[in-house]
Amino acid sequence: MSRISITDYAFLLTETADSPRHVGSLQIFRPPDDYQGDFVGDLIDALRRHKVDKPFNQRLKVSLTGMPQWVPDRNFELDFHVRRSALPAPGTRRQLADLASRLHAYMLDREHPLWELHFVEGLDDGCFAIYTKIHHAYCDGATLVRLANASLTEDPDDPTVRAFWQMAGGSRREHPHRDIRAAMGEIGGNLKSLFTMGKELSGVAGKMALDRLGLAKSGLDVPFTAPRTALNGHITRARRIAGGSIEIERLKALARSTGTTLNDVIVTLCDISLRRYLARYAELPRTPLVAQLPVNLRRPGENSSTNILGIIPVRLAGVSRNPLKRLREIHRSTAEMKDALMALSRETVMAYTLLIQGAAIAVDILHVSAMVPPAGNILISNLPGSPVKLHLKGARLEEVFPISTIPPDMVMNITVYSYAGRMFFGMIAGYEAMPHLPEMRGYLYDAMEALEEEVRAVLEAPAERDPQAESGPGGVLAGSGATPAAAPARKTPAARSRKAAAKKPPARRKRSARKPAAPKT
Repeated sequence: MSRISITDYAFLLTETADSPRHVGSLQIFRPPDDYQGDFVGDLIDALRRHKVDKPFNQRLKVSLTGMPQWVPDRNFELDFHVRRSALPAPGTRRQLADLASRLHAYMLDREHPLWELHFVEGLDDGCFAIYTKIHHAYCDGATLVRLANASLTEDPDDPTVRAFWQMAGGSRREHPHRDIRAAMGEIGGNLKSLFTMGKELSGVAGKMALDRLGLAKSGLDVPFTAPRTALNGHITRARRIAGGSIEIERLKALARSTGTTLNDVIVTLCDISLRRYLARYAELPRTPLVAQLPVNLRRPGENSSTNILGIIPVRLAGVSRNPLKRLREIHRSTAEMKDALMALSRETVMAYTLLIQGAAIAVDILHVSAMVPPAGNILISNLPGSPVKLHLKGARLEEVFPISTIPPDMVMNITVYSYAGRMFFGMIAGYEAMPHLPEMRGYLYDAMEALEEEVRAVLEAPAERDPQAESGPGGVLAGSGATPAAAPARKTPAARSRKAAAKKPPARRKRSARKPAAPKT
């Protein structure tokens, strides 16, 4: 029997049929060419021989006192959780995405442990897929990645089959102080910690209040100030999934050239793609979109399977169509957010997240979103994966698309995952809210090319300084050496003014009617 942490239980309390709280992934494997027999069937048989450990053999139980707990499922059957299916011909990637969309739309059965594993055959290129679905109360995205990687191997000749349900190792015991009863008991015995948290939260609230009044600048974006767009609102159960991938080296080259980060480039591509979608199918807002960015708060070496994260709103770029300017604005926003987080304890960040998300959930459940500005427009998460190819019983993992949960009062989530030199973009949205979601893949590639073209133009331009580029963080393009790169090819307003002034004859200086000031002694 295990108690549930406050953060984990929040995902159970706020779950509804239209807004399930599970995370997942869609992995596509290529089986060995020389395998004789039923590869997927043999793989499932090998997995059945592995004992299921905590928390994957536990189901939810709420006691008479109202306290939730994880208890062993005495009627546990692995066949209920591990399932096999096949796509009808021709077995396209679009069909696979549609199947994953339907599987991801439904809540997990609380009478059983909250996870499922689906093997899908029939892809037209001979590959098979594994769709994994785990409740967020069991683990967050970072933990799911760790479990998935631990069940795979870099050796293509390794015949060993490892099950992710053996990789958790009972790690829930690492943080007993975070369960609900213990947290309540600490209120009287840990006043110093509570005072520090309250002081930090008050300081954050004060800075945000001054920010709204225009008297100061807050590092954290003021919540519930995002523009209401087609990316906001209550959604139904149906989901739509889409994905794409870009070489990581291309993304890193942009980050190096612009003095920004890999995550800044990713967020910028998402920002540009979303605005193009809105421009075509809805309406562009007059103010920047606001993204919610999850922050992993684990300390080095901390591998607890419980949720230890914060979700921080960050204002994206304004109305400029220049992709490089948009990247600079986003870099400035994320840098300010990081500086503000450094001054806070992780308990304060988690408390701040619970307050904001709790308020957003209340708005969504009460259906009063039209009366309150949204807490954000889109959630963008970045999960690091393996830099090298991984295998499962000789089958090579080709593609990985993360599939996450959609935040309250929003209609879409974008989660990116790095694997073997590529960045995979997993996009999920409400089916009716974003019926043209598959087009986001093309918008993403177009945004990448536009940003590369703009940076290339700047690097190849004559060596003329751009005052705008040289102001603010990430504003200078880093050339091949340590010196800043040239300014954009387009002439700045200051340069145009100097050119116009050079064509005119010098004006005669008028005599001043005032007497010259006496020299200071």
